[in-house]
Amino acid sequence: MEQNSTKINKISLSQSYQREIFGLGEVYEIMSVERLRKKLLKKHSYGTLYLASNQQHNNRGVVLEELAKQLAGQNYSILAKGFVDSPPWRSAPLEKEIKKSYNKLIIAAAKIIFYLLIKIEFLWQGRKKSHMVFGLVKKQ
Repeated sequence: MEQNSTKINKISLSQSYQREIFGLGEVYEIMSVERLRKKLLKKHSYGTLYLASNQQHNNRGVVLEELAKQLAGQNYSILAKGFVDSPPWRSAPLEKEIKKSYNKLIIAAAKIIFYLLIKIEFLWQGRKKSHMVFGLVKKQ
């Protein structure tokens, strides 16, 4: 599903979220989306998770309400919607998709720190801070 060149990722709740890693920001994104997916899986045994860039964060992507309207217009029943991938630091979009190589020790340390940050992510999560919007749906 694409609208105005906005990429909307679609994954089943039973499927892990994966994406190409260019830096530590993508590691945080994967961990944040995986935490959300597991949380939703506990509440809803099945469904399809739609993820898109949050337009209110970086002027690219869609607004949460637009995503919900788009999904509802396709005969989906919306089970949950909201924001995800909200790092506490300021971030800028990638200028070029260049992979950075990090020492495995740095990545392991970052994962530990990110795990703790993601546990309290709800404290600063919102329209302006979150990088992504999501909608969990099932067919009507």
